[in-house]
Amino acid sequence: MFTGKMEDRIKKLLKIAEQSTFPHEAEAALLKAQELMAIHRISVSISGDAVEEEIETHEILLEARLEEWKKLLGTVIAENFRCYPFFRRWKSRHLSALCFLGRHQDVALASAVFHAAALGAMSCYGKWQNKDSSTRREFLMGFCYGLKEQFELQKQKEENQEWALALVVDNGVKKVFEDLDMKKADRRRPLDCCSTAFSSGYARGLRHNVVRGEALEGVVSGT
Repeated sequence: MFTGKMEDRIKKLLKIAEQSTFPHEAEAALLKAQELMAIHRISVSISGDAVEEEIETHEILLEARLEEWKKLLGTVIAENFRCYPFFRRWKSRHLSALCFLGRHQDVALASAVFHAAALGAMSCYGKWQNKDSSTRREFLMGFCYGLKEQFELQKQKEENQEWALALVVDNGVKKVFEDLDMKKADRRRPLDCCSTAFSSGYARGLRHNVVRGEALEGVVSGT
């Protein structure tokens, strides 16, 4: 369970991510929040003060037909914040939902990160000069894949190996997800990964300097 001080620091990072007019600063804040979450779990595990939280599902209601890039973004976020993603759709209500399954604090953080990352993706696309109705999907999918790669690069750094392990979904959550027996159906349309739109989106999702994330430390700690 997060301490009040740690939770406040993470919330401040997420606030930066949501309100920043600079997409790369927003991405840096998201990655820093992930790092703080992982480091905190390591320290709690070592001290023996861990309190097992309830497993719950958090729903994010979206448009009638969930856009493909939002499914991918939800999956990327879940993989890096100790959750499982799944999707629901109610045709009669013209609604769909992205759902995060995990421990209480994990699903809360994953949901906040998803909202901030989605806003960042749309902000990047809105500023891209070559946008039109035919490039939106490729750009936003590229952004998600770029963000996924940045998460992986951050975890692979030697100094981050220990906390990267702390992001693995625990067995209790895994068992609950398996019991849901979700159907795996992938009807994804072919994606042109060589297109200018995809490459531009990918570059913007990937373009993050870990130093920027570390620089935010002083902002959230008040130093």
